[in-house]
Amino acid sequence: MDQLVKRIRLLAIYVALLLPLIAFGVFQSLQSSNNSPIDWVNASFSERKHYDEFVELFGPGDVVIASWPKCFWSDSRLDRLVRGLREAKAFRTSDGHPLFQQVTCGRETLLRMVKTNELQTIETTSSETQTFADASHSSGNNDAENRGRMSLQDAIQRLQGTLIGPDGRTTCIVVTLNRTGMDHRGTVIDNLRRAIRLSCGVADEQIHLAGPVMDGLTTDRASHRSLTNFAGPSALIIFLICWWSLRSLLSGAVVFLAACFCQSVLLAAIYYTGQKLSALLIILPPLV
Repeated sequence: MDQLVKRIRLLAIYVALLLPLIAFGVFQSLQSSNNSPIDWVNASFSERKHYDEFVELFGPGDVVIASWPKCFWSDSRLDRLVRGLREAKAFRTSDGHPLFQQVTCGRETLLRMVKTNELQTIETTSSETQTFADASHSSGNNDAENRGRMSLQDAIQRLQGTLIGPDGRTTCIVVTLNRTGMDHRGTVIDNLRRAIRLSCGVADEQIHLAGPVMDGLTTDRASHRSLTNFAGPSALIIFLICWWSLRSLLSGAVVFLAACFCQSVLLAAIYYTGQKLSALLIILPPLV
């Protein structure tokens, strides 16, 4: 009997020593989640290899499409926004690497397609447009400048359905996140909203963001919100069920605490093994 008590005490000491590591692992595991199905499989998986080869050739598909009411291609403030997305420190890592694979703007694309002599007729104060107009005026060789370009109306028709809306005026910004950007997508999206507010004077509730990145981020935040709201009440209900089933407060507490400990160990193991919580792994703790 004494030997059993000693073992129980020794086990309790081990558990107490591990609790800080377990708590840290649980916290880190809940802070990061991944709802991209392609990342649920190992890199050696054949379909994953094909996908990685496709991304290497054509770029990733992790995009965010941003637009808002009266986001017209003629608005010169879009130039300032695009420049900020490409150059601002908020969209770079601490060592200066960008978080975006590519930033595409309907206005910028449209102006690059239009004949240089027509750029002078576009009522805008954009520095980029002014540069194009000055270059065409000083070169004296419009034929060479206009080779491969088209009229404004033709350019708008060409981009309608992609970067230009059906009204011929509304446009958007398409931001493609790289791998590092996806690892910090929550912060990136918040900074993107802030940049739109500051550069274009758009209220936060008027900003519309869409795309695969937003789908995953919305799922992540909804999962965390549900976990925060329902974890406490559900734990209380489970404890009461244990108490009622075992007809003993002490026995119910032992079973409940053992279940909580096992769930915590599993969540910590997800973090320490280098994995991220996903829609698949989220069901493991309750099963254990």
